[in-house]
Amino acid sequence: MYNEFTSIVASSEQFLEEGVLDSETSLLEEYFKEKRRIFDLGTGRGRIPRYLACSGICSEIYGVDSNPNMIALANRFIHPEVAFVHEDILSFLKREKSASGILILGNSLGGILDETYREDMLDHMYESITSQGVIMIDYRPMHYVINHDVIIERHQQEFGELIVTEESFGERKVHLCQYYPDSQRLNQWFSFHRFQINRFVPLNDSKFYRQIAILSR
Repeated sequence: MYNEFTSIVASSEQFLEEGVLDSETSLLEEYFKEKRRIFDLGTGRGRIPRYLACSGICSEIYGVDSNPNMIALANRFIHPEVAFVHEDILSFLKREKSASGILILGNSLGGILDETYREDMLDHMYESITSQGVIMIDYRPMHYVINHDVIIERHQQEFGELIVTEESFGERKVHLCQYYPDSQRLNQWFSFHRFQINRFVPLNDSKFYRQIAILSR
């Protein structure tokens, strides 16, 4: 469902951030300066690798996405420090290690609906990051979605919910199912997967309210 949805909106500015937000820029400069071997998981159209490469913040950047339509758009950008990979995120993490930075931005976490897959992904992220590495994960908190979106269905999971919302494209309405974590249990969730939690930061300049978690080993 998520791949189908992102294919529909691949060219739409309504849902996808076109560039890197000012708030994201400041965090990337603070935590990723001069780091090598970066994994941008759920890269979409590759906005984060484009920024990292062109700004010279870091080098050897891999943008990974399972959606071939998104990777086709990302591959329009050619840079010697960037490789876009059409692959399942978990398969990529099982194969590639020693990252000094891992990113899951643009609410890519919300597109991972399978609870077991999501837990395995966090475990492999922990194994893939170096001891001095940094992980950034952004997400839309469950409480915010419940209070602001049109809710069709809700399905409880251990650390959050799968929520089906109604989204509008002009006169067309689309139902979208995504995962939304429970903000009150985030510390417990990340600690369960052995991460050190550095801070949580709101992305107030996003089109849709998001929080970002900064994690390390």
